[in-house]
Formats: sequence, structure tokens, C-alpha cells
Amino acid sequence: MQEIPDLLQRPRIQKKYKYSNEEIQKYLELIFRKTKKVEPSGNINICRDAKDNMILETALSGQVKYLVTRDDDIKRDLNLVQTMGKHGIEIITVSRFLEMLV
Repeated sequence: MQEIPDLLQRPRIQKKYKYSNEEIQKYLELIFRKTKKVEPSGNINICRDAKDNMILETALSGQVKYLVTRDDDIKRDLNLVQTMGKHGIEIITVSRFLEMLV
């Protein structure tokens, strides 16, 4: 969650998607209003990278619809994508997420 404001305010993102500062604030307010804080236990081991396992567990515990990532270990692992899909979680790219906000 800490990365979202930074991401949306990057010049190349603003240039590509043509977001105004007001629109960015609106998106951030919406995102943070819908946010649910969860604490992972560290009990999930479904990805080769331990840090990724924490992210995956957080997504599962939070019952999210989307996991937004640029991490190829997550995006390109078809078994992982299917496993998360069985729990109703779609793994999407940052670009796809930003397109969904428009």
C-alpha cells in the first residue's frame, strides 16, 4: 500500500495515463477507504521467494480480488496463478491496474 501513492505520482505514469493531481487524490482516497489491514503469519510456502510468499499470504488473508505486481516470479508461475485464481484472486500487472482505474 505504501507504494501506490509513489507509483501514481511518477512522471512517466502521469504522462502515460494523463492523470491530474485531483484524479490521483480521488483514486488514493478510494483505494485507502477500501483497504483492509492484515498481518501475514508466514505459514504459506507456495513461491520460491520467501518475500513473495508473504505477499501471497497477505492477498489470501485479505481476500483480495486482484494482486497487482511487476514480479515475474509471481506473474509467470502458471501453477501459482491458478492457485490464486482458485481463491478468487487475479494476478495483474501494474499497467492493467492503472487501466482499470480509468
